[in-house]
Amino acid sequence: MTISKKLIRKIGEHLKEKSQSEEDLQILNAYRNTHVLVMNTLINTIKNKTPKPLFIARRLKRLSSIKSKLKRFSSMQLDRMQDIGGVRAVFKNKEQAKEYFEKIQTLYTNQKRALKITKINDYVNQPKEDGYRGYHLVFEYHKGKEDLKTYKIEFQIRDLNQHYWATAVEIFSLVSKHNLKSGEGEIEHKSFFYLCSKLIHNEADDKDLKQMIKLNQKHKFLSLLSSINLAFSKINTKQKDLYYLIALHLNQKQLSFYPFNQNDLKHASLLYKELEKDENINAVLVDIDSVKNLKKAYPNYFGNAKEFIKLVEKKLAKN
Repeated sequence: MTISKKLIRKIGEHLKEKSQSEEDLQILNAYRNTHVLVMNTLINTIKNKTPKPLFIARRLKRLSSIKSKLKRFSSMQLDRMQDIGGVRAVFKNKEQAKEYFEKIQTLYTNQKRALKITKINDYVNQPKEDGYRGYHLVFEYHKGKEDLKTYKIEFQIRDLNQHYWATAVEIFSLVSKHNLKSGEGEIEHKSFFYLCSKLIHNEADDKDLKQMIKLNQKHKFLSLLSSINLAFSKINTKQKDLYYLIALHLNQKQLSFYPFNQNDLKHASLLYKELEKDENINAVLVDIDSVKNLKKAYPNYFGNAKEFIKLVEKKLAKN
């Protein structure tokens, strides 16, 4: 079924007005699922390129995140949203991440490919105001299947330190119930993570260090992050399903996993849609090659900020 841009734009307006119908959500779910095909197109081209990432993960944007983005940006139109489908590659160090970022750009100068790069954001050399760092590329499908043309996905490239920082921000956001990366939350909370980003990347001066230590003593950020303890359902670590639906039950601090094989995307997306109706459940549908890499790619869903804490404490000890 081909879904028109006009219809998706209209559904986006309904979401902004909180007047969406069940039919709207069904169409949006189908539209969101179609981005899997575009992500697969990208993965099939880049999967054997070097340097090899530690892992590559894919995810479909959560309905709550779609709503939040439409609310934050009044001029945003749903059919123009660039990150409904998201691919992320994480590398051992910044040198590998940079090399890969440059190679991908060169690779896609070939206009015969199904995808083309339409936007590049270098948040490594120009970090976001909150301290976020990484490389972002937006791809648009422009050759091949007619019904996929103009569909966009976002490709993020990070090194491990950048990934640890971003994960810690997401974990704290879940606990505080304020989405820091969307600009929500208290000023001192955002300041702490901004200063952590500077520290991790060796840009913090004495004034920054004193302020960071003061904020941590006041709010106990590192202790809070280390004390988060989620109960999660047992996962078969030998299982290699294509899709995992992760559901974090916020009130119970309970994490559930639903594995699906390659032919079950329809069933996975239907369950995803149902879980998203509950405001106390933070769910995401991801595609990853193993449970081991699932934990590395999405440690925020496991409440695991250990690597971030170790990194910050190690940097502080050197100063």
